[in-house]
Amino acid sequence: MTVAIFVASESDAASLIPWGVHFASADHADLLIVCPRKSKGKRGWDVLEASEKDDNALFRAVFDVLDQQDPGRVVMKSAINEGKESTDLDRVAIETRELIAKSPADAFVDEIEGLDVRMVLLPALEFLKGVNQRDMRWHQKLFMTAPCQVAIVKGSAPNRNAPIRVLVASQDEADSDATLSLERGCQLAQGSAGGTVTLLYVRPDDDLVARHVAEKHLLQ
Repeated sequence: MTVAIFVASESDAASLIPWGVHFASADHADLLIVCPRKSKGKRGWDVLEASEKDDNALFRAVFDVLDQQDPGRVVMKSAINEGKESTDLDRVAIETRELIAKSPADAFVDEIEGLDVRMVLLPALEFLKGVNQRDMRWHQKLFMTAPCQVAIVKGSAPNRNAPIRVLVASQDEADSDATLSLERGCQLAQGSAGGTVTLLYVRPDDDLVARHVAEKHLLQ
């Protein structure tokens, strides 16, 4: 299976690629990096080669971040295909592709169903003056319609050698989203030395026994 990221900016490359490696490694999955290329012609896919990085600032940012990843943790699929590297289940196999379309972001939303993708990572967008409203629309549509898990990440991914601390909040014992988040959190924590996961049960402070009720739910 595959974890996918859509890298629309240089800041996305710096944030999403390390997070993608973290999630893919925890899930023993591949990582698909999709970069947009605007075109007035037909929609299509193309392999994004490292040799193209000098032609485009975004592509250069992607490969610069990839060069910074631990070679003991990641391997390029192109190197495997060329026989330069062997398949290694302990490393994340990374593929870089271009999505060529008039509106690549909207096209990615349409194309995701046809990809063998287990999870898509999206950057957290804030309602700031500089955020394009089109970005908000395709993010929201993908979050609502994607036939796979969608995770929103913010900030820099933790160092691999540092312990990952995960907090999962829930307000309902039958919260399936919290259950899935807890499973994901455990996967991420297990991939780091001394990682921890904390489950926080949130309950309205409506009576004197609210704390005891919340603790009882946590122990079930």
